[in-house]
Amino acid sequence: MYKEIKGEPNLMDIQQTAEYLGLSVGTIYQWRSQHKVPYIKVGRRVKFKKEQLDQWLTERTVQVGIEPGSWK
Repeated sequence: MYKEIKGEPNLMDIQQTAEYLGLSVGTIYQWRSQHKVPYIKVGRRVKFKKEQLDQWLTERTVQVGIEPGSWK
């Protein structure tokens, strides 16, 4: 899926994150500046932790076949 950055396991740069999520690099830059996606600042660099992205995706997964209010 992605190549681990030497010395930084499970941290991805913008290009790797775009490939992992199947989005354009421009979208990742935009979402990062809008704080729509979790990221980590390492000095002046921006990195993305795979586990945080996976959790973020899980939180945004839409369940199909469940009617609103049926889980009460």
